[in-house]
Amino acid sequence: MPDDGSVAGLRIDIVNIFMSFDDNLFEAIDTDASTAGIQPFTLGSNSQLSPSHVNQVAQQVNGVLSYEFIYTDQTTGLTFFDGVQTLAFANFKARSLSGGPAVTTNIQIDNQDPRRTRMLDQTITDIVAGVPAPIEVIIIPRGQVTGTVPLQGRAVSADTIDFFLREVGSFDEVFNPFFLQNDIDPDRAGAQVITTGGDGQFVLNSVPAGRFILVAKMDRHLAGHDTLDVNPGFSLTGVQLVIDGDHVDRGFLLAGDVSGFNDSTGASLPNNVINGADLNAIDQALFEQVGDSLYSAIVDVNRDGVINATDRDFAAANVTNNTGVSGIKPVFPTFKRSLLGEPDPVVRMKAPGGAVQVGDVVDVTIEAEGFVLMHTYQLRLIFDPTAFAVVDVTSRVDVFSNYNADMAGRLMDGDFGLVNSILGPGGVSGPGSLATIRLRALKNVGETELSLIDVLMIDSEHEVPGECPCV
Repeated sequence: MPDDGSVAGLRIDIVNIFMSFDDNLFEAIDTDASTAGIQPFTLGSNSQLSPSHVNQVAQQVNGVLSYEFIYTDQTTGLTFFDGVQTLAFANFKARSLSGGPAVTTNIQIDNQDPRRTRMLDQTITDIVAGVPAPIEVIIIPRGQVTGTVPLQGRAVSADTIDFFLREVGSFDEVFNPFFLQNDIDPDRAGAQVITTGGDGQFVLNSVPAGRFILVAKMDRHLAGHDTLDVNPGFSLTGVQLVIDGDHVDRGFLLAGDVSGFNDSTGASLPNNVINGADLNAIDQALFEQVGDSLYSAIVDVNRDGVINATDRDFAAANVTNNTGVSGIKPVFPTFKRSLLGEPDPVVRMKAPGGAVQVGDVVDVTIEAEGFVLMHTYQLRLIFDPTAFAVVDVTSRVDVFSNYNADMAGRLMDGDFGLVNSILGPGGVSGPGSLATIRLRALKNVGETELSLIDVLMIDSEHEVPGECPCV
């Protein structure tokens, strides 16, 4: 159709547009779900245009996707053609292609009977409008990644795996709508994919081009990952997502992650860390079998129906450490499901009661519960500086006892503040003890007030949910 304004000023009563696409490469987009059939065209913005004058359809004919658009107005016609304003838009999209070379094809406006594109004036005379040449289009397929996710302790590794696609250097998931078409459970974080075969074979389609970290995780096992360089139109094969956070190839996802944080029902769920909490969870259910009151499917590491030494052996052998010096360094960040109704963090202060004499020491322990993947916390203890002096602070039994952490503090007049952080990535879920502050009495004290203020907990994704209530 002319785009140079050569029909400017003419009244056009009828416009017929016919278009053809390769049906193997393109699919129509329906712009009006309320009308029967596929309505692939939308009108331009000129006020002369009215949907009531349009007849349109998209259909497959012998492997060809056929578009037909007929605009008829023999009352007032259309006079706005100036080479700038739009009559209609054709809406379509390329079909998803994974792997293989790029595909070159044409999109064309047909100009041969019986599919002749034309413009008719008010006398129904064909003005012989020019039709542009076919447009060459190159379709570059998205990448495909195939590989395996072997699971330690499992004779057959086929299962549902959580896959996370991340930018290099970032803990945030890449939310790519095409990649997420692999997902079978949209209510759960990541893309859930069912693996097959004895070694857990997987296929991920529509992987965007670029350099990414691909992480695989499932309950009872630590996450594994690998770095992917995905080129447009190419496939990656033989990917095995079993590298830990210290870049050690472990051969499979290590087993033993059975505990970490509690959901709204009080159930303990994995968090991609294996420590004393996981061992304790197994110990509490030792020798329980399916159907017993204390049996837990999560704690049954090798899923043989009984919780015993075979399950504890995995957790004991695979204890994690965020430094990677002693123990296994997990792939960070640690994980938690999106759960509704989780309790908000609560901080409690415990101190002995009764009168205190000059020189006595009083240990004030700050405990917390309900926190999830905490990486840093702060608190301030307010006290009467004429009654007490701070003489020591300890974190020997605090929530970061399994991590290298760094505590900093500042003492002002009656105000002791401290901040404690895990060195490196990671996060801890509670309950647990934050710190014990030792006070020495400067005088005989019958009654005085201790209070906590400015309590903050920052999670492993560096989000601050707000101040925590103290009770």
